[in-house]
Amino acid sequence: MLARFAGANVKPTIVYETTQSQIGIAFVDLGLGSPLSAAYVFASAPDSRVPCPVDGFEPLVVKIFFRERKRSPLVLDFIELAIEEARRTQ
Repeated sequence: MLARFAGANVKPTIVYETTQSQIGIAFVDLGLGSPLSAAYVFASAPDSRVPCPVDGFEPLVVKIFFRERKRSPLVLDFIELAIEEARRTQ
């Protein structure tokens, strides 16, 4: 991401990084920042927040891992559902 900013001649001020999306939303609520995040993290924006798509990034690669010997119907159904959902949202 930082390389993309540099390519656009933009230098963001990064004061705090978090892996918890709700902290990013709390910062927005307090007027303290704007989180940059993958679209799936905020599938729908909470009221009074405006999502702004950012173009130019490569697609997110998602992989599913499961134990080779644990091919239960539940696991296989979940994998199938996840693949269908990923294709639907492309």
